[in-house]
Amino acid sequence: MKRKSERALVHPGLDALRHSPGQCTCQKLRSAARATTRMYDDYLRPTGLTIGQYSALAALYYVPSMSMNKLAKRLEMDRTTLTRSLAILERASLISIEPDPEDTRVRAISITSTGLQKLIEAFPLWETAQEAMASMLGARPLKEFRAELDQSIESLKAYSST
Repeated sequence: MKRKSERALVHPGLDALRHSPGQCTCQKLRSAARATTRMYDDYLRPTGLTIGQYSALAALYYVPSMSMNKLAKRLEMDRTTLTRSLAILERASLISIEPDPEDTRVRAISITSTGLQKLIEAFPLWETAQEAMASMLGARPLKEFRAELDQSIESLKAYSST
């Protein structure tokens, strides 16, 4: 009688990976993103913002208002995730979400004066996180890493548009 923990099926491809962990590029990127997010969140913690919330506020800083679709595209986020983040920012009065005067089907998102103050408070902490990242990776390797990420993002956008 076989024990429940025994595998009945063996797959040669999966077995070959047993001794080569870390081969999945996606998993590596996700691990790096989680580690980076944790670091930035730690630096921003005194403000009560996460790096995702900071990024949304920073994107809104440069324009009077932006549609949900445009903000999602700028932040490279899906709308569902963005909606959850924006709800938190709206409850904290850091942003306002109103119907667009030109098209009431569109919701226009704007940073509030409270949100601007929070962004200004968080900016030096974000800069410190940026400096910490450059210190850990080295300024030149970090610059090259960003360039490679930009290239990868552009290449992968071509995939997602097919």
